[in-house]
Amino acid sequence: MPTYPSIPAQAADQIYASTMQEYSPKVKSQTFDKMPAAAALWKNKGTGTLGNGRHEWRVEAGLNDNAKVLTSDADTVTFSQQSNLTLAWYDYMAFLAVPVQKSMLRDSQNSGEAQLISLVKTDMRIASKTMKRMISSQTFGDGSGKTIVGLQALLPSTGVGTNTLFNIAEANASFWKNYFLTNAGSFTTQGYRGSADDKLTRGYLTCSDSGSETPNLVISDRTVFEYQMRTQGQLVRITKDGDFGKIGTSSISGNAGDGMPFYDAKWVWDNECPAGTVYFVHTDDFELVEDPNFNFKWIPVNLGLQFLLSGMVLTYRVQSKIDRRNWNGVQTGWTA
Repeated sequence: MPTYPSIPAQAADQIYASTMQEYSPKVKSQTFDKMPAAAALWKNKGTGTLGNGRHEWRVEAGLNDNAKVLTSDADTVTFSQQSNLTLAWYDYMAFLAVPVQKSMLRDSQNSGEAQLISLVKTDMRIASKTMKRMISSQTFGDGSGKTIVGLQALLPSTGVGTNTLFNIAEANASFWKNYFLTNAGSFTTQGYRGSADDKLTRGYLTCSDSGSETPNLVISDRTVFEYQMRTQGQLVRITKDGDFGKIGTSSISGNAGDGMPFYDAKWVWDNECPAGTVYFVHTDDFELVEDPNFNFKWIPVNLGLQFLLSGMVLTYRVQSKIDRRNWNGVQTGWTA
């Protein structure tokens, strides 16, 4: 006797679609949980739809230039219109989409509700991995092709002083230029506690405000992360025995997403980060603006005459923004 499915294909289709939507928030959570660098950089989320054609925000353009030191009780101060806020804006959002084709025949062959839900979860897991790769790569991109404006544009190492970002020209706004250092050189001699210099610490301190408010996040590629981990062995002379065994372990164990400490910052790495590159970041300056209508939403698609086939598309519509650049920075060209 042949074995028939325990639920009709039509009911299976409804279960599939409803399960996709039910687990959508979990898919988003799992996607960002597996991207330590992107999750840390984009910890701040905003909401926007670009409904008026562009997304606008104000950035700090400097200090009050009328400030002065009084020399007597008859001294005067000057009042004038201040330009402490400058308008930044973008006119497109990255629209990421991951299509998942489904088959009524395949659903029918997966007999039973439990089996079908297991199938749905497998489809979602693969879609999540694909979305993760897209977000991760675009986090380090330059925004070309209407993608997310990533770190190569937010904190560039080339053309600094002549770039335009979010419609503010660096040539007319010194506050809008990020710190950068190219050709950093050998980590052994120029890196953390290097034999000749310590450009890494200098960059970290440069990206601070009057000696305080240092960066809280350091992002690099895997190789520079490895260079830094090797230096941890040098701490044996100044580290308690009880702590020495813990140095670096969390960054390569099951807690890899926690990164490793660098002064008061957390250091994480990502394979999508350009080789030999280190970013110094104040995460409060960065935000990922999400469209609530396409925030990891699954959209059903009918494939017309292919009546046994249909599709679901995982969508995510976002764009980045930054409020301050001159105390965020990048170093490139690190070698062993």
